[in-house]
Amino acid sequence: TALFILSSLLAGITGILLASEFKAGVSSRALGYEFDALVVALLGGVSIAGGFGSVLGMFVGALILSVVTTAATGLLLSPDWQFTLKAIAVFIAILAQSYFLRRRKG
Repeated sequence: TALFILSSLLAGITGILLASEFKAGVSSRALGYEFDALVVALLGGVSIAGGFGSVLGMFVGALILSVVTTAATGLLLSPDWQFTLKAIAVFIAILAQSYFLRRRKG
């Protein structure tokens, strides 16, 4: 339960920081962040089936997502294309996980 309390506390602090950016609470402000979190987790090596993952992997996933997003912004790609690139990254990460799980099992 301590982990849930910590998670709730951090979510509350994040909400306050996001609200302070616009000086108002907007319910759609963080729309899309959950997909970014999923992309970071999958790129970081967290199994979609559950069971394993690491903090270092999450940092690597966040770094990869940051590089891809910055490169897409630098290439003047629209937000729709940036979302498409993230979706392709998720698809590739899931395929890679499936491949490595099958190799490990035999």
